[in-house]
Amino acid sequence: LWTGSSRPMKVTRSVLRDLPQGLGPTPGSIIEQSEITAPTGVQCPGEICHTDGMFSQGGDNVIYRYNNITVPTSGQATAAVFWQNLSGTNTGGVMEGNYLVGGAYTLRNETMRGLVVRNNTFGGGVYGDCFTETSKGGSIAVWEGNKRVDGSAVTCATG
Repeated sequence: LWTGSSRPMKVTRSVLRDLPQGLGPTPGSIIEQSEITAPTGVQCPGEICHTDGMFSQGGDNVIYRYNNITVPTSGQATAAVFWQNLSGTNTGGVMEGNYLVGGAYTLRNETMRGLVVRNNTFGGGVYGDCFTETSKGGSIAVWEGNKRVDGSAVTCATG
């Protein structure tokens, strides 16, 4: 999938595999009821790529709902879901009812302000389930009903 414009993506009931840096939704996009699996050992020119399932590089009002997102649990994988806007911060991100596995942190929120994270199941990452980089503008407005596969509650580290 590739978009050459800022038009919102609407991806529903799709199987997306082997996208080296994940699906990069544009502002206003909705990604739902899809299976997203990142590859293992991806090579970029001259280096190993960081691997993501969903890689939001900028855009307000992006929604991830009822997806199964799996990435490797290895040093090359950043996150099942990675929110990073190199030109600033964004608002209006929603993650609801997803199953997330893998990455250094399964969810890494670097720059999304006021992220809503509700009723997701976490299958684990190398360093933990969730990390929000408050030093780079990331914040979580709603955190409720999130659990691990074993049913225990998930918290989100900040720094």
